[in-house]
Amino acid sequence: MALHIKKVSGLEELEIFLRGGVVGSTPITGVYGLNGKTLITSKPNSKTLTFETPNESSQDMLTLAEIIRQINEGLDENVVTAKALKGAIVLMEATPSTGVTVDADGTANALLGLDSTNDTVGKVHTPLGGTKPNLVLFQAEFNNYVVITDE
Repeated sequence: MALHIKKVSGLEELEIFLRGGVVGSTPITGVYGLNGKTLITSKPNSKTLTFETPNESSQDMLTLAEIIRQINEGLDENVVTAKALKGAIVLMEATPSTGVTVDADGTANALLGLDSTNDTVGKVHTPLGGTKPNLVLFQAEFNNYVVITDE
């Protein structure tokens, strides 16, 4: 049994974690330099998205809404859905089964707050007593939750 403890702030973040979503580490309102940069997923589907700015210039900024739109169109929002949580990019499976894995080789990762050294891996957690990874316990602390999982 390998127990892992994670603290999340709010029910939405708890849901994203348990359903195998991944969250960028940095809130963004807009990003310069995304033109021609890639976002690569290997789970649940293997896709490469190449971002485009209106004038195809690296100096153009894409807003958070434009980034989310391009991700939803490019990664097939019926499989992987993008949204924002407190300004950070969130990628989740439309129907959780394996979790989302963002490949570290994506050239847009650092600009989006995603890891560019190691793959960013989300895991779908089953209910208590289910197959690993599974939820063991969660406890509410004001607006935060402490989650214990067996992985």
